[in-house]
Amino acid sequence: MFPEMEWDSILAGVDQFWSDFRDQFLDDGVLSSSAIQGVADFTKPVGPMGDSGFLAPLIGVAGLLAGLLLTGVALGALGALLGALLALGFLLVRVYGISFEMSPFPMPGA
Repeated sequence: MFPEMEWDSILAGVDQFWSDFRDQFLDDGVLSSSAIQGVADFTKPVGPMGDSGFLAPLIGVAGLLAGLLLTGVALGALGALLGALLALGFLLVRVYGISFEMSPFPMPGA
């Protein structure tokens, strides 16, 4: 059904495209090839997990995804905390009649 593909030529073409893209657009900026390589080295797992050439990128990506997931959980918990504090403030002010008054500190020399 599909014509015979030569994967080596396809991979070489993709590699050439990314090399040209990197050379043309990301030459000496924040996203230079050395900076990208530094970030890639930073995400590589250490210890016995980082020794495998095939599993190391997968473990690195899984670690990044786990970090993003935990960041979302933390932001959700922060939202729940702020919602609970808002409900507590509403309850204290509207139901129990307790008012909060805050005045600024006097400025020296004013």
